[in-house]
Amino acid sequence: MSPTEQEQLPDTWRDVSDLLVIHDEDVDRVAKIWFALDDPTDTSQHPQLYAALKPCEDRFKAFDDEQDTFRKRLNQFVRMYAFLSQVLSYTDTQMEKRYACARMLHHRLRDQAEGALDLGDDIVMVYLKIEAGDTTDATLQEGGGELTAFTRTD
Repeated sequence: MSPTEQEQLPDTWRDVSDLLVIHDEDVDRVAKIWFALDDPTDTSQHPQLYAALKPCEDRFKAFDDEQDTFRKRLNQFVRMYAFLSQVLSYTDTQMEKRYACARMLHHRLRDQAEGALDLGDDIVMVYLKIEAGDTTDATLQEGGGELTAFTRTD
């Protein structure tokens, strides 16, 4: 992995924060609740997390023209951090807080989107099974004819 890929993460966050939907206070407020949880699957803290995200949601709703841009940038940051954190060790606690806040906001906005179906984190591959299927001999015969290239038919 080249260092430039790792360095793109702060730039991607800057693209998100430039739209002024998520403020540092929001990140700290969400992180304080999220990282204090003993069990992340415990839903009893969801009302507090939703309340902490509400100012971000309100600012997002005020953007009529920029909502798609913000969604795309937020999605890019969340996906990039999720990928890079699997292959790199991050010691930047602020970036971890930003990811936690961005991921939760991303889920809230996704759930509120009309007509969109995103199974993103809802599907987890447990295993992959590869089986050999039927085989066919595709050996070319010498002098067997003309070979044509694939062409589009639309």
